[in-house]
Amino acid sequence: MMQQFVKAIQDQTVIDRLADVMQPPARRAFRNKSRAGRTLKNILSGTWLGHPLHPIVKDIPIGGWTMAAVFDALDAMSATDELQRAADICILTGLGGAAISAVTGLADWSDTNGRARRIGEVHALLNVSATVLYTAALIARRSNRGRRVKLAYAGFGLMLLGGYLGGHLVFGEQIGVNHATQPELPQEFRPVLAATELAENQPRNVDYNGLSVVLVRQGAQIHALYARCSHLAGPLEKGKVQDGTIRCPWHGSRFSLDTGAVVEGPATSPQPCFDTRVVDGMIQIRAHEPESP
Repeated sequence: MMQQFVKAIQDQTVIDRLADVMQPPARRAFRNKSRAGRTLKNILSGTWLGHPLHPIVKDIPIGGWTMAAVFDALDAMSATDELQRAADICILTGLGGAAISAVTGLADWSDTNGRARRIGEVHALLNVSATVLYTAALIARRSNRGRRVKLAYAGFGLMLLGGYLGGHLVFGEQIGVNHATQPELPQEFRPVLAATELAENQPRNVDYNGLSVVLVRQGAQIHALYARCSHLAGPLEKGKVQDGTIRCPWHGSRFSLDTGAVVEGPATSPQPCFDTRVVDGMIQIRAHEPESP
């Protein structure tokens, strides 16, 4: 049943009409090339944390509102002022977390397209509706306790439905996961390209044991990184090389050519890097072996 619900959402192109209005200003805000714009995007994406921020902060409203439902259920069996106050505090905590979660979620959604964009839009609308219901419940807490509980339970139901769609975005659409995980690779060097075919600061895609790798020459040094951006699998071979880094052409993440570390988000995971050498005019690479301490 839930899978049919998801399919119905992802196939409804009419949903794109609202997204077409909302997403462009969001993208402009989060892809602002100013220092402040880049800093904001890095903060909201979780680049500084090394982990997407939205999945962490969304646990605040989920936890708060779940505990509110528990306290309301206990209060129904044994009405006490303490249980009612506890439920109110949990609702208020959830509202604070929902505000932060909405901003971080918007930053992530601004980079999506197609099915993920549609599902993310409905996910957001459900969570906003839940937030409105919980706000109304908090306002009604003194005048009509019974109405407050009904509004809260309605919000709880919408939160669960929105949470299901959020889980599908991660596990079904691969939003927020590391797209640059490196499989087990042979440890010996293998030739991938003639050295004369790699121009200075011109990224070049090569195949290494079925894996897509981007090569960049800078002077006598040849760098090799996994070619699919860890953020949303953008093609780094089509990116721009600048100041010892390579920038993803899709969403602007930058990675160190030396180490693969994230220099600028929205990516939160580093790019796997490879050891390189030139033998008999051929560039050879192998899975990176960390130096012994």
